[in-house]
Amino acid sequence: MKAFVFALLAIAALADAKSVGIQKPNAPFGECPEVNGERPTYLLDTNDRNIFYECNAGTAYRMRCPAGLVFNPRLNVCAFPSSTEKPFGPVGKCPERDGLFLTYLRDGANVSVFYVCSRGEALMYRCEDGLVFSSGLKVCVKAL
Repeated sequence: MKAFVFALLAIAALADAKSVGIQKPNAPFGECPEVNGERPTYLLDTNDRNIFYECNAGTAYRMRCPAGLVFNPRLNVCAFPSSTEKPFGPVGKCPERDGLFLTYLRDGANVSVFYVCSRGEALMYRCEDGLVFSSGLKVCVKAL
């Protein structure tokens, strides 16, 4: 009986320790999906091109590219800065103050990524697999 109670206490302690490391929304640049998809989800740090976040079961893990490389969100790899064919990150700037309606910005390289402005900051979001962001409709739509 004592072994059973001890085992229950040990399991409870492990469960509690595991929950301490979870951060939400995980990264200041987007939100990780709670469930892993077929491919990993990566979030770009819009303030530092060397940093990105890899999502796993709703938690973002901060990663850094090796020296001299930057994260390329189109390819989801660290690459030489010259290899990025298009600029990436939000196209446009967020207003300093929030207006009556949300401001949405498209990504410069990835059609599945968009940004929602909040207090002058661009928060990155990613459409579900198979969808792309429509700047006109301001929603994710099925890719043509």
